[in-house]
Amino acid sequence: MPSLRARVPGLTERQAVHWRLRGYVRPRERDPGCGSGFPLDWDETEAAVAAVMLRLIAAGFTVTAAAPLARMHCESGKAAGEYDLGGGIALTLTARE
Repeated sequence: MPSLRARVPGLTERQAVHWRLRGYVRPRERDPGCGSGFPLDWDETEAAVAAVMLRLIAAGFTVTAAAPLARMHCESGKAAGEYDLGGGIALTLTARE
């Protein structure tokens, strides 16, 4: 299974590790007998979360703000969506072209 970095162009190894340790992206559960030294298994949703996080960060969001928005969007199953951020501000995420 490809690494998260291989699945998300532009994601650095440092970002992938930091985001995993913070819980922003979550690898699939592994067989406990695997131990350390085995590659992590990433599903499509987690790769999508990381990709949307990168887009939000590039647009000026902090990592802390981008993570829950990206997860909410990716877990909704919609290609595009509008999210109320409060204070009369709405965020529209569209499908990547």
